[in-house]
Amino acid sequence: MARRVVIKQGRRKKKKRKKQQEQPKRVDKCLVAWAGDLAAARCVNDFISRTGCKAIVETGTYKGATTAWFTTFGLPVHTIEKNHEFISVARARLAGIPNATVHEGSSADVLGSIIGELPRPVLFFLDAHWEDYWPLQDELRIIAEGGHSDACLIVHDCLVPGRSDLKGDISKGVTLNIEMIRDAIAAIYNGSFHVSYNEASPAHVPGILFVEPSP
Repeated sequence: MARRVVIKQGRRKKKKRKKQQEQPKRVDKCLVAWAGDLAAARCVNDFISRTGCKAIVETGTYKGATTAWFTTFGLPVHTIEKNHEFISVARARLAGIPNATVHEGSSADVLGSIIGELPRPVLFFLDAHWEDYWPLQDELRIIAEGGHSDACLIVHDCLVPGRSDLKGDISKGVTLNIEMIRDAIAAIYNGSFHVSYNEASPAHVPGILFVEPSP
């Protein structure tokens, strides 16, 4: 009997190891892309699944971790970065991923050149607000001028109302929040849109603003 117990336990361990090896690649990439904030990853995952977007545009590639995660949805992903050093790292990371396209240049300039060619609706992940010039207003203007009233937006590093621990980027003493960009968002949706946030995230991680057309 003791011999049978040992064999049975051994088989269970093998099955467990096999199951662990079969975990989706998205889980591993999500831990890197969202710095371990699984609540934020779930919010973004649900947002993409619910809104039915046909393409993703990311402004602010950095080193491509979030881009790699976005590609796991099987949609065409365009990512834009102006820093040549970051672009080199991102291209190496994304090499061989057929649905990822890396663009080097100002996000506003590149966005203006590709926006008319994208399958709709588009998810715009806006994360290029960095240094003194934040292109966010220009990006939103281009989306509005392109007539993308069916677009969905995710603005990263945006302060969450009532949750000062879910922080926004700061430039020249001003923290990024929805009031800074409300008019620009309204111009995309003709004044009618719905917003939500990553309120389930733990403290001291970036705030995330989600915007979609009103139902």
